[in-house]
Amino acid sequence: MTEELELKIVERFPGICANYKGDMSSTCFAFGFQCDDGWYDLIYNTIRKLDFFSQISGVGITIEQVKEKFGELRIYYNPLDMSLLAEDKSKFAWGIVNDIIDNATTTSKNTCEVCGKKGTLCAKGSWCKTLCYNTVRNTEEYKEFIPVSEWLKALWTTLDKAKENQYKN
Repeated sequence: MTEELELKIVERFPGICANYKGDMSSTCFAFGFQCDDGWYDLIYNTIRKLDFFSQISGVGITIEQVKEKFGELRIYYNPLDMSLLAEDKSKFAWGIVNDIIDNATTTSKNTCEVCGKKGTLCAKGSWCKTLCYNTVRNTEEYKEFIPVSEWLKALWTTLDKAKENQYKN
């Protein structure tokens, strides 16, 4: 993600993003947001929800890492007070935190990491990214990616042929 977009999130949510660009020996957030700009809205809204829940519940968290892995968004966090993990009443709260993050991960599976439009899991060898048709066809860096789904491969091939025929006429 560009530093400009990263800073919009960090400046809006300084508490939950306190480890941003921190010491790399203590946090993976030292490397910033390790994904492309297309997930900016998804990440912003997820951190907004986590921050709000943290404020109303008193369950403080800090983000430790935000990255793409196997074409999905991953957000890792730590509680500010580890003793809360053992309390029965806090287990419900941690469930909500995990649900917020799980929802973002699920949404990322259908969101192009580059442009934010509807996407699908694509692969280039063993490298996976969630991308849309236009990003793959119009961005040099991703031209060799193909959809993992067989029916989407067929659909994209059909779209490519239709475009070729359109240009021939």
